[in-house]
Amino acid sequence: MPDLAFDDATHTYTVDGIEVPSVTQVLDDAGLVDKRWYTDEACLRGRYVDVATELHDAGKLDWSKVPAQYVPYVEAWVLFRKESQIQILGQKERRYSAIYHYAGECDKRVLWGGETGILDIKTGARPAWYALQLAGYIGLQPVATGRIGVVLKPNGGYSMKHYSYDPGDWDAFRGALAVCHWKRNHK
Repeated sequence: MPDLAFDDATHTYTVDGIEVPSVTQVLDDAGLVDKRWYTDEACLRGRYVDVATELHDAGKLDWSKVPAQYVPYVEAWVLFRKESQIQILGQKERRYSAIYHYAGECDKRVLWGGETGILDIKTGARPAWYALQLAGYIGLQPVATGRIGVVLKPNGGYSMKHYSYDPGDWDAFRGALAVCHWKRNHK
């Protein structure tokens, strides 16, 4: 079993001491990620809301510690959980693909409508490359088939998209992965 490690400060995965790209780094290296909206505030909001939803799902959220500006996003998650009846099977499970040599950590592994899948949360817009990100996560979860993207909104609402099976998304992710590996091997 390979030794998968993650450095939170540099957002770097290593396997047996060798750096491997993350799902998002694959898409970024291939030029698919538009970083115009990656402000410091957006990144901070994403981190806070990510941790808060994780704590909520574990039954450990202390609402008094959630900054006021992020409360509506967490309330949106609570509403989504209530309305969707989704079951959380796992959170923040780091995985590595020895076949394709990349790693990642999807927000949630879920059961919904009898289907095991992955769920990713955003607190901004739904980017065009979202389907490819979710396809990359599916490649790390061999028993998962469903892909769900949830965007939490500042008004306490949410939008959810269930991405149906599309082999083109996996093909596009693998193409991005090939570009990423080529670029890293030819620096």
